[in-house]
Amino acid sequence: MRASLVGIAVVTFGLFGILVLLPILWLLGMGDGTYHGPNTDILEPGRAVVLAAEFRAAPSRRVIKPTGRTDFKEVMFDWPGTTPEGELAIAKGTRGVVEVDPAWDDDSCSPDRPIAVEIAEGEHRGSVVALPRRLLRGR
Repeated sequence: MRASLVGIAVVTFGLFGILVLLPILWLLGMGDGTYHGPNTDILEPGRAVVLAAEFRAAPSRRVIKPTGRTDFKEVMFDWPGTTPEGELAIAKGTRGVVEVDPAWDDDSCSPDRPIAVEIAEGEHRGSVVALPRRLLRGR
C-alpha cells in the first residue's frame, strides 16, 4: 500500500513538472535556442565602429562575397562561419564604418562572423576589410 502511494506521488509530481514547470521555463526564455549575447545585434551599413583589439584582416571581398541575389538577405552573401586572418594589421582603437554585416537574424549572429568595415584612419585608411563581430564596438 505504501509503495503504491509513493508511486502515485512520483507520477503526480512528474506530470506537474512536465505540464506546468516546462511551459513556464520556456516562457522565461530558458528553452530558447537563439544565440543571445553581446554580439547578437546586426550592424547596419553606415554604423561607426571601433576595433577592440588588434587583428590581422583580409580584404572583405575575399571573405564576404555577393551572390547576386537580392530577394532575401540570407542568400545575398556567401561567407565563412568565422573570420579568417589576413595580411593587413589593423591596430586596436582603429575607427571604421560598417559596409556589410551578412547576418540576417538573431540565429545567424555568431560573434566570429565577418563584418566588412571601411577603415577610417591609419595606414590602411580607405581599405574595406573583414573583421570579426566580437571585436567591434559602436562609437
